Amino acid sequence: MADKEYEEILKLGGVECAELLEKPGFINLVYEDIYALLKDAKAVFKASGRASGADKAEIAAKDAFRNLSSQINTEDIKSIIISMKTGSDFPLFEMNKAAESIANSSPKGCALIWGHVIDEDLDTDGGMIVTIIAAA
Repeated sequence: MADKEYEEILKLGGVECAELLEKPGFINLVYEDIYALLKDAKAVFKASGRASGADKAEIAAKDAFRNLSSQINTEDIKSIIISMKTGSDFPLFEMNKAAESIANSSPKGCALIWGHVIDEDLDTDGGMIVTIIAAA
């Protein structure tokens, strides 16, 4: 991977992590959790999925993981941070479905945390954006 591509992934992943730390949501993360998962990474990858309508949580999660698997052999992943963006009235159990879908697709022993932020732009269509930041 070229240095410029790597820097862009880190920058975009940093934006996602910063949102999980600072923006309002149902589940916010703390810096120490994110640091613990990324501190020993030799490479960092980012992928997203978006869906609206029925089964949007699982569809967005599967799309994000499929997009991630086009960048890296998923067996090399050591840790994952999942960022979920939804409108303000999205059910927590749906977010859990998305996290479970990614956990079930991840390698055994992979450390995984997830957080949520509210994106009022998603209130209009009820959509969901799932972003995976994976460290190898």
